[in-house]
Amino acid sequence: MKITSRHHMRSDKIRDLRNEINEMFGSDVIKLDSDVEVAETDEGHNLIFIDKEPVLMEFGDDVFLTIVGALNNDVDKRRVVVDQGAIPFLLNGADLMAPGVVTADVDIGVNDLFLVVEEEHEKPIAVCRAVEDGVFMVESDSGKVGENVHYVQDELWDFLKDV
Repeated sequence: MKITSRHHMRSDKIRDLRNEINEMFGSDVIKLDSDVEVAETDEGHNLIFIDKEPVLMEFGDDVFLTIVGALNNDVDKRRVVVDQGAIPFLLNGADLMAPGVVTADVDIGVNDLFLVVEEEHEKPIAVCRAVEDGVFMVESDSGKVGENVHYVQDELWDFLKDV
């Protein structure tokens, strides 16, 4: 993956994005004075750099935190906490299964992207797309609840930590 173009985002687009993202995560991911740039890759993905860090990325039609962005931002919403047993599977690209879920944001809906954090240190390890809602994730004992779209040590992670 390579960056093919990079430019500053217009102030009206920054305002709209800031409102959307900060509401989504319940924290100030994009601050009022942040420098925001958009970078397009040769694979057609758009990365959003905030103060020179690759914090956000387009996953299909949705803009969401990258793992690098999640490491630098403490988010309150769109989080699912998993037990230690789920971690090796997620780090190999497997989808998230209900037995590994400890807690989940009950406001997560089907098809929403969410951040997966490990239970012990609450560090982000993956971004998944929900195939079930947050209530189901907490209450169910079986089945797939999220499709893994980005995880620590995948190709995107390797690319982003070197940008």
